[in-house]
Amino acid sequence: MHDADQLVTPVPTDLICAFCTTVGQPPRLFETRSLYALPDKYPLVPGHTLLITHEHLRCLAQASTEVLAELDGTTDRLTRFLEAEYGTAVACTEHGVVGQTVFHAHLHLLPLGLSSLPKAVTHHPDVTPVAGWEDVRTYFRRRGEYYYLAVGGQRYVITSSLSPVMLQLRELVSASAGLYVGPKGLVKTAISADVGDLVERWRRWAARGERA
Repeated sequence: MHDADQLVTPVPTDLICAFCTTVGQPPRLFETRSLYALPDKYPLVPGHTLLITHEHLRCLAQASTEVLAELDGTTDRLTRFLEAEYGTAVACTEHGVVGQTVFHAHLHLLPLGLSSLPKAVTHHPDVTPVAGWEDVRTYFRRRGEYYYLAVGGQRYVITSSLSPVMLQLRELVSASAGLYVGPKGLVKTAISADVGDLVERWRRWAARGERA
């Protein structure tokens, strides 16, 4: 039993989780003991990748210390790959319980070209800097929800994906990545062919033995 067992949400018997079965999902790029990576089926931008827990957890803050350490190492590896292949800074995000479309813990890695945040965002009362995932777990235990964002080597939790500061973030992302904001949020610019392209880029990169 790991130290976050008390937080694990069981899979409802009447629910078929898309990330537990991966039915209809793109092919996996790779997997580790606790995680696997695959392209987002509906990418926001080219290179949009998901890092998903094997165990059915509601959010990453429910994961054990060991899984979170593995998450950091695997995130670093994917970030190196995406920055090398897409030539721009990668941001990482996670909806902690609120705002998910698949209720299974997963991290989004997005080549957005966003390398820092302005003080208007970082100093907003809804935004809290964190040192790592252990701080996110503590925040989640205290508040019950969060939105996680890592940009330029800095990590933050936001009270919720429903926070007013999210509008400022959408505007920053749209300006950085060449997107625009529609009535329901950021409008995707990637197409289905970008999913297959990501798979091929990973295969070539991994075949070259590029780990560093």
